[in-house]
Amino acid sequence: MSGHGHHHHHHNQQPHHHQAYDHLEKRLDAYPVGAPLAPFFRKVLSLLFSREEAEVAARMPAQLATLSTLSRITGVPSTKLRNMLEKMAGLGLVLDLEKNGKTYYLLSPTVPGLIEMSLMRQREDIPQKEVAELLSHGLNDPGFLRAVFGGKTQFGRVLPYEGAIAEKYHHQVVSYERGEDVIREARAISVTLCYCRHEKKLIEEECAHPLEVCTAFNTAAEFLIRHDLGRRIEKEEALDILARTGELGMVHVIDNVRQRPTFICHCCSCSCGIMRAFRSFEDFPTVVSSNYRARVEKGKCIGCGRCARACPVGAINLAKVWNPQTGLLAEVDNSVCIGCGVCVRSCRKEALELEPRKERNITPETTFHRLALMAMERGKLGDLVFYDPTKVTHRLGKVMVKSFIKMPLFQRAMLQKEFNSRFLDFVYAGIRRTDMGRVLEEL
Repeated sequence: MSGHGHHHHHHNQQPHHHQAYDHLEKRLDAYPVGAPLAPFFRKVLSLLFSREEAEVAARMPAQLATLSTLSRITGVPSTKLRNMLEKMAGLGLVLDLEKNGKTYYLLSPTVPGLIEMSLMRQREDIPQKEVAELLSHGLNDPGFLRAVFGGKTQFGRVLPYEGAIAEKYHHQVVSYERGEDVIREARAISVTLCYCRHEKKLIEEECAHPLEVCTAFNTAAEFLIRHDLGRRIEKEEALDILARTGELGMVHVIDNVRQRPTFICHCCSCSCGIMRAFRSFEDFPTVVSSNYRARVEKGKCIGCGRCARACPVGAINLAKVWNPQTGLLAEVDNSVCIGCGVCVRSCRKEALELEPRKERNITPETTFHRLALMAMERGKLGDLVFYDPTKVTHRLGKVMVKSFIKMPLFQRAMLQKEFNSRFLDFVYAGIRRTDMGRVLEEL
């Protein structure tokens, strides 16, 4: 990787400067989806951020903020700061959002965020091969997976193949479970390289699945297009990607919200981090399953094993049941099945279909609602609500909220659906009044 940028070479000469990266790492870990506090990740940050950028980023609040607010909090003059933020946005390290003629900035979260955007396209200004090598080892670390997925609410949910859902349940499918509807309603769509497969390609472990299939919508797409991280596409091409990846037996994973989802990933179990982590971590799922699950029709199954080989999460077993007519029989483990429909596509005997689960998953209403839920489960609500370190009330508020949501009594109350939703509404109303709330509501 030659000539990969001018500001990366000076990092490793003076070891006492790594403090900026420590602070940045802790700052990223304050997000609802945290960051790994590990040497490999500090190294990644030092390859993506110059030291000065890291110092600024570490002071950015977990909230959308205008240039003038950021200038006050970071102490960097606004003209200089604007140039820094613009450069960081070009790397996907900072998000800039236009709202009512005002620009708001936000430090990109770890996932989905700066990790993916570092490899969304091929570029020479960052050492992508080195970043890929560090991340490919580090992201399998249980500590990292716990930081990102250690709660019930996840950022992604499985989008079932519509054709795999049994005919009699078609009327039950809601629009946020239909990929085609999401695509048709989007005002802007982009496509980028799949982070997972690009990372594997850079470390020479490439799988055979297509690379340029990661789709984003609306505000996210506009950001990626504006900074040349993604390519603008029309609805036809997006529908084509959905159909083509479906034919290849790839799992569609969509933003876990009901209103205006921001992405659809097309995942394979050979390269995709979420799918691989799903298989290895029993204690928490890395993706929210769809509201459907696979069912085998015993009379039609011939025990050929195609479905078991196709299942991305290993939820189908052949060895357990012996059928005197046909020999082996496929059996679905419902505690593992994510309801994607890949097995249905793979079966030549029409012996499988998706049926509704008894209990539907609760899909958060908006991005903001999802963030509040995730923050609460992961003990990080204070950072989302009180974001200005220059105000005493914010500093005190953060400490109070942190101790309050760690209390066993509160944790127990959160498990009751009614309290959970009432409390969330209360939090939601409070944050809605901030700039961040107003802007996020309307993304």
